[in-house]
Formats: sequence, structure tokens, C-alpha cells
Amino acid sequence: MKLGFDAKRAFLNNSGLGNYSRSLISAMNRFHSENEYYLYTTKKTNNFTSNAKIVTPTSFFHKTFKSVWRGYGITKQLVKDKIDIYHGLSHDLPKGIEKTS
Repeated sequence: MKLGFDAKRAFLNNSGLGNYSRSLISAMNRFHSENEYYLYTTKKTNNFTSNAKIVTPTSFFHKTFKSVWRGYGITKQLVKDKIDIYHGLSHDLPKGIEKTS
């Protein structure tokens, strides 16, 4: 299974949601190594390491307008990466992702 994570906080926050994100990603990697993990972030700044694939915006537009990438641009990337489950840390899903039951 391919699991995607909104990893902005894992790479940019040293407390709160950053700690939660790093702990969750590390535990999932350790106890469910059969899955593929994709970490979506606008920037990698701290020393958090993982054997997951780190995905950042590639175009100048998305690097400049990071909130746009997290809300809209990431959708194409999730489809391209064939992500089965996406774990976001905000109250909404990326635009264009349909909720299914």
C-alpha cells in the first residue's frame, strides 16, 4: 500500500504537530515496513530522516506559493504517485481529492 503524509510539520516544527508527525512516520516505517511511504513537504529543514520518499514542489510557481501547492498542486502529485491513503494535518483535503466511503 502507498501511504502519503503531509510532512510539512515533520520537517519544519520541533514540537507539537512536528513531534506527532515524526513519531507517526517513524512508527509506521518500523512496524509496517511492507508499505511505501511518501512525505510531502514544501521544504526540508531539520535532521528528520526516514526511508520514505520525500516529495517537494518542483516548479518555481509551487516553490514560491507553498500554500497553493499544499492545497492544489499536491493533488496531481498524489495521483501521479498512486497514493492509496493520504494523511493530512489540516482540517481539509487537497482540492480535487474526493472523499469516498
